[in-house]
Amino acid sequence: PIASFVAIAADRPATVNDGRFLALLVEPRSATARKLARDRIDRMGERDVVAILAMNGSKATTTDDRQIALEQIDDLATPVVGRRRVPETNIGALGFDGCFECGRVSTTGLFGPSGTGKPSTYTVNVLSQMDTLADQLKQVAHRRKSVVYIGPGSTLNLTERAIKDGDSGRWFDVVKHASRADVSVSVISIDGLTGKSYDGARMLADETGGDAIVDTNTFDAGMARLWQRAGHYYLLGYSPGGEKKKRHAIEVRVKRPDVDVHALKSRG
Repeated sequence: PIASFVAIAADRPATVNDGRFLALLVEPRSATARKLARDRIDRMGERDVVAILAMNGSKATTTDDRQIALEQIDDLATPVVGRRRVPETNIGALGFDGCFECGRVSTTGLFGPSGTGKPSTYTVNVLSQMDTLADQLKQVAHRRKSVVYIGPGSTLNLTERAIKDGDSGRWFDVVKHASRADVSVSVISIDGLTGKSYDGARMLADETGGDAIVDTNTFDAGMARLWQRAGHYYLLGYSPGGEKKKRHAIEVRVKRPDVDVHALKSRG
């Protein structure tokens, strides 16, 4: 049964809950990634909130103040010590007890180079932070939330070997926790036009109702689309039948022709 149905327009927010909520996970060593993050912040409205986290363990900030957010992006350009504990955020503790080893990016998806069978540190880091952020965002109620990763997108591919060896759980945990928290996951790849596979990024976006801006040297159209979807949507609430903790599929259909629906595909 449908419990609620509300049209949200973040550019004309009726309540504090109608603004956008974006958690930006940024590769700080990339000037392109920092610029794209800054472009998102420049668009912030009076009810919009951004959380900014860096892949290298820089201090995290959650704010509705555009100037504070811009200063945080500028701070990302400052190098940090290579072995550093992940900071806590004011969304909640990230929960890591290890250190980052930024830069060990493998082209083989979840697995590192030389056929070691070891997970790529960078890829595991990205997926783990996405997963933890999505889980934490359950605390933010009554609005759509977006986790936006800005970095090398090809590292998110889920390889056949990862599936065979049972290491695919990290990827599916992101989808599971995103679905429980009403979070969309979007990927903005800074790789440029490469012709590589970006199946992992596209699948994360498709399953959670997000966007995958990948394999391109032009970002304007994709970034405008991402911002529009983060702030203009229908919030549909329902009462699931049977056991509420059981995972179940969601299918949203509309009668209007030629309309693309972007929504969570599962819950529970």
